[in-house]
Amino acid sequence: MRPRFKVFLSAVTSECGEARKLVASDLRSRGLEVRVQEDFRQEPGSDTTLGKLHNYVRDCDAVVAIIGERSGSFPPADAAEPFKAMLPQGFDRASMTQWEVLFARHYRKRMSIYVASKDRPSPKVDANADDDPASQQTLRDHLFKHQGLDRSAFDSPADLSRLVLKEPWPDFSRPPPKSDRFVSIGSLFKGREDAMKRLRESLEAKGRTAVTAKAQALHGMGGLGKTRLAIEYGLAHEKDYSALLFLSGETPAALEASLQGLAGVLGIPDHETLKEEQRRREVLDWLRHNPGWFLVVDNLDTPEALKAAEGLLAHMSEGHAVITTRLSDLSGYFEPLELDVLTVDASVEFLNERTVARRRRAPDEDSAALAIASDLGQLALALEIAGAYIAYNRKSFADYRIDWARQRAKLLDWHSDTVTGYPRSVADAFLLSFALLTPAARALLEHLAFLAPEPVPERLLEAPIPGFASDAADALVELDRYSLVKRLTDRAAFTMHRLVQDVARRGLTAAEADARCLATLRCLIAAIDPGRFVKEGKRREALLALELHAAAAAGHVTSDQARDAARYLLVQTGDAFVEGGHLERALRLFSDSHECCLALAAADPENAIWQISLGIGHERMGGVFLAQGDLSAALERFEAKRDIVYALTKADPGNAGWRRDLSVSYEKVGEVQVAQGDLPGAAKSFRDSLAISESLAKADPGNAVWRRDLSVLRNKLGDVLVAQGNLPEALASFRAGLAIRESLAKADPGNAQWQFESPN
Repeated sequence: MRPRFKVFLSAVTSECGEARKLVASDLRSRGLEVRVQEDFRQEPGSDTTLGKLHNYVRDCDAVVAIIGERSGSFPPADAAEPFKAMLPQGFDRASMTQWEVLFARHYRKRMSIYVASKDRPSPKVDANADDDPASQQTLRDHLFKHQGLDRSAFDSPADLSRLVLKEPWPDFSRPPPKSDRFVSIGSLFKGREDAMKRLRESLEAKGRTAVTAKAQALHGMGGLGKTRLAIEYGLAHEKDYSALLFLSGETPAALEASLQGLAGVLGIPDHETLKEEQRRREVLDWLRHNPGWFLVVDNLDTPEALKAAEGLLAHMSEGHAVITTRLSDLSGYFEPLELDVLTVDASVEFLNERTVARRRRAPDEDSAALAIASDLGQLALALEIAGAYIAYNRKSFADYRIDWARQRAKLLDWHSDTVTGYPRSVADAFLLSFALLTPAARALLEHLAFLAPEPVPERLLEAPIPGFASDAADALVELDRYSLVKRLTDRAAFTMHRLVQDVARRGLTAAEADARCLATLRCLIAAIDPGRFVKEGKRREALLALELHAAAAAGHVTSDQARDAARYLLVQTGDAFVEGGHLERALRLFSDSHECCLALAAADPENAIWQISLGIGHERMGGVFLAQGDLSAALERFEAKRDIVYALTKADPGNAGWRRDLSVSYEKVGEVQVAQGDLPGAAKSFRDSLAISESLAKADPGNAVWRRDLSVLRNKLGDVLVAQGNLPEALASFRAGLAIRESLAKADPGNAQWQFESPN
């Protein structure tokens, strides 16, 4: 069964029993386990009622304390004796209900306190009841005056229920959230009984929620099936968890994007419109308030990725986390569980079952299957590819071995276990399947190899891939038949294993790889073209969906053409993230784009286009830093943009466009200096900008845009002069700006902007 979220409701029955009953009903409707004092009646020969209350409160997840003016009855002295050390100073005894609150405080439980309003009618209480209002007042003073605990007042049972339901309670009445990667291969999952048992034992040792425990690390070489083991484990114990969640952690950026993507899986309201930090906070809050989840963090194969995951998981302690990695040098935070290849018997069983419906029967099948298992090193991924090959081509096991031996002799000698991180047998199995692909499927495979190993929307294939004239949808079906891609069942998307991608890329020459990478980048660019492949108003949504693929393709560029395409795509994607308020992710994309610009500018330093692109990159990053409040970093970027444009205008002083750009750069630097309190620096920057704008307006007095620039700068300089106490010059500057706006409004009375900015 899924772990129950345990709630204890504390109240004096005679005073607040009706309100408690309504709250209990509401919380139980969410699938929560709710207990009250009456559930712990003492039975002969058993622990005392107070002892049972202590144990339940100690082990529960939350306590709701409903506090009135009555204390309720007191336990026998001998029953309270084991807990006397928990009494606060000033207490010589406590009632049963008071002990419930004290237990919750002692064990630092999540506790919400609700106080009956004085306006609420007091229930009749038996005059002979064991009750001590003075003791209750002592408790209230201790909680509210001395401890300063928050509380809310309620007037009626319905009012209390409404207040309690506003709290972030988990809702187990609905099916638990589940990431789309949790799809079982059923009986084809072979030979991992021992690993499943060890993983179970390790996670159970951590308790239902691993508050201080280590994360579990499944580690071993590529192709072993680490991710498959984690997924099948989660599905096998689905009823034990409040959610089954999956994060891709190949890079820190992918991890962050995947974390925020959980907002949709978890059903967080309006998650698509939330700002980046708010979406992240909502996801982490959900995980904190819904303990007992199972989380897989996949592909942590670099120290940077591992460090990023450790930093994240350190703040996510209310469930079980399992990571997969090829690294063996793990920090003490991770509990290692090394995975080995499948046994020979499991490998043979898999091949037999995977191919049973379509395999051509031949004599001595068992020995041939055994030989294949040995040839492929008993690696799960290689066996899957081999099984798909045999089934699709209706081969016998012996036929496969013949084909494999022929292909192996022709293989390119590029493979090294040390360099690639996976055995030669994996490459052998892949390349044998590659060899039988149609030219269209092979070409599509080589293009997809430059994307991220994350789900790819099938609609991407509707955009043209330069040099690819075939039907991409048909080619995808062929790749799926050979298990070279996996199509998702719940949405129109597919994934390609990163080892398949690596083998495909390594089989290309440098020129072929660059051509495929460039074509893939241009396909991504075409896929965000509004009006052609994206509906108007949906471009930002398309860009957000392709973020990881854009970054992955950009990471493989080698030529200037590919770098330029990557630069453009990353900038467009970064702009979409800025628009959506996802500043950290935008900054990473702008930084990657800037790296492409640096390489282009270094290769051709006289190319003004690359210099301008460099400047624009600085400006975009400066804008993000400014939005984040990092004024120093913003100033550095804006100054870098200013220096680049200054050099361009110095080389070509007649270029009015660059001169205006330089004026704007001075203006942006001045704005940051104002925010920093550097008034002399800001005044100089605005004066420099003003001088350029004045020369432009003088050379072309009919240009309304330049004249308005001049007016705006006059006002900004005036504001700085006022702050410096130079009122006469400030007044002159304001008047000059006003005169410009008045002339603009007079010259074009139909222009609403000029009329709005004019005082007349």
